[in-house]
Amino acid sequence: MEERRAAELLAAHADRLNDPSVTAPEPTPEEMAYLTPLMEIAERLKETLVPVEPPATFVRSLRRELVDAARRRQSATQRLHRGLVIGAAALGSVLSLAGVVALILRRRRGRLHAQPSAGTAGVHP
Repeated sequence: MEERRAAELLAAHADRLNDPSVTAPEPTPEEMAYLTPLMEIAERLKETLVPVEPPATFVRSLRRELVDAARRRQSATQRLHRGLVIGAAALGSVLSLAGVVALILRRRRGRLHAQPSAGTAGVHP
């Protein structure tokens, strides 16, 4: 028996156990011979296992913890973002100031090199 076909038939059987109105493919007699033990186990499990609901206090407590954890995480992310923005602004200011200082120094050097020296004034070669 093909494994995929067996999985489909067992899944359909499980669906029918949970909802008898579900329509599913009918296994051949050979497939039934192979799948019957597995289907019987599924039926016994369905009879034995009962759904369990957690207590309402646990659900409320878990919800509160998850919401608090999400807020803490969001707060940490916002602090990191704020720090990055402030750091980028500070770096931009420093670079801007360095550019202005470099421009002033360059202009001063340009003026010093453009003026003739006092010792050579009036002397021609």
